[in-house]
Amino acid sequence: MGFASQMTFVTIGVVVVTILGLLALFSKFYRKVEQSKVIIRNGIGGQIVSFGGMFVVPIFIVLKSWIFRLNVLKLPEKEKTV
Repeated sequence: MGFASQMTFVTIGVVVVTILGLLALFSKFYRKVEQSKVIIRNGIGGQIVSFGGMFVVPIFIVLKSWIFRLNVLKLPEKEKTV
């Protein structure tokens, strides 16, 4: 095995480890919310509101979760006079 093929294997190994590390970071910093909740993100990039999920880096961004429910009030129908 020559020096060039060893360097190729090392380069491929470094690239694979880097990609796996980035995927692990992404899964660690991705926040999802339950139904009827909302994420409010403040920090770099301004204020962003999400009902599903978003990428949050805790050093640069402040994250708050709020309950967002829609309550329906049914009123009795008014009787019609003829």
